[in-house]
Amino acid sequence: MSKVNLSRLISAVAIFVVCSMLNYTANAQSDESTEKRVSELDIPVVKKSTGNPDYDELVYTRNLIEYFRAVYDLPEYNATGDKDADILNFNKQLKVWYQNHPEFIDVLGMKSFSEFVKYDISCYPPPPDYEKSESEKAYRNAFNHWMAHHPEVPKLLGDDMASKEKFEREKAEFYELYFKK
Repeated sequence: MSKVNLSRLISAVAIFVVCSMLNYTANAQSDESTEKRVSELDIPVVKKSTGNPDYDELVYTRNLIEYFRAVYDLPEYNATGDKDADILNFNKQLKVWYQNHPEFIDVLGMKSFSEFVKYDISCYPPPPDYEKSESEKAYRNAFNHWMAHHPEVPKLLGDDMASKEKFEREKAEFYELYFKK
């Protein structure tokens, strides 16, 4: 490599490292300010650390949504069959809710359906109806398709026996909740 290319590469790596550090610091500060805001508002939802920050954030946000629904009547997505109208209706209800509860904008941080869909179970369609199914095979195919897109479906997280056993238990619980219901 020439000296010019090498110096450009070093500069690019240095810039990437600095940007990554700044991004990490900004995220840590926003997490700290959000946690401080949650404690100021006496919200009993606590973020637990499992070592997987993405999973921790998912569980924490879902718990916040459940809490706000139970205590402050956070709107729930209602699927009527017209997805565009349903999303528009949900966004309107959400906007009104935030107008009534502006103190929670920084805590929840989600202002539209597109942000809620990652965390909110109500944004997903219910499982297929077994009674309306033409056959056992058709229902099983419809259920498997539905399950493939559901956010709570268990995932295999390791290659060891303990992970496989945990996955099978969680999958059985998932089937018990939704299969042929």
